[in-house]
Amino acid sequence: MAKYARAQRLCDTMFVIFAVVWFITRLCYYPYKVLYTSTFEEMMILGSFPAYYVFNGLLILLQILHYFWFYLICRVAISAFKAGKV
Repeated sequence: MAKYARAQRLCDTMFVIFAVVWFITRLCYYPYKVLYTSTFEEMMILGSFPAYYVFNGLLILLQILHYFWFYLICRVAISAFKAGKV
């Protein structure tokens, strides 16, 4: 919305905040808290069940997608810095 309102400074600031929050929550917190708990601690609490591998496989796939999306976020940020629009 800031882009359409021609508030470029606000738009750049919000993008930086978005990128930092994405990095902290999706690339730092998620693998060390959610994936670790569902992969290792779950086995000790509940034991093995058939859907365990399916659910953890999907969670790991989601983590791979997080890395890919962060790569795209970084590409947008780098191209904006190179273009001199920031």
